[in-house]
Amino acid sequence: KDVTQLTAPAPLKILLAPDAGPNVGGGHVMRSLTLAWALVRRGAACRFVVTAPGEDLLRRFAGTAFEVVRISSQAALPTAVAQYRPDGLVLDNYGLDFAFEAGLKRHAGAVLVIDDLANRAHSAHIIADPSYGREPGDYRPLAPKSQILAGPDFALVAQSFSD
Repeated sequence: KDVTQLTAPAPLKILLAPDAGPNVGGGHVMRSLTLAWALVRRGAACRFVVTAPGEDLLRRFAGTAFEVVRISSQAALPTAVAQYRPDGLVLDNYGLDFAFEAGLKRHAGAVLVIDDLANRAHSAHIIADPSYGREPGDYRPLAPKSQILAGPDFALVAQSFSD
């Protein structure tokens, strides 16, 4: 085969959907932004889908580094996911439940939920909870089919703090 005709594989398309707002704060956005930077360093193409408060935070901390799709409410998230059809979907939102996650799985290659409460059922492929003392068993009854990444070994730490 002529190597000049070979093309590099397309980067993984990752869609991140963190919650943000006056009652939630910005921690979900910051965790997702940390993950997005790490994924970009590994060649992924990351895009965010957020409501207005999330967009404001992203612009403040990342400028225009990421494409942002602004939605009016979380109810519009399934439409955005279906349109983008990401290879990976990252959810960081305490208001989403098993049924909502299950509906999104039809439109994404894999779904990762970032959580730190261990208080509700999940349908996601992967649950990441970096809380100190958290163990995979804390999620077994809540997400029996999910891969669990539990404990501080899975903390999302900005590169500026980890180098």
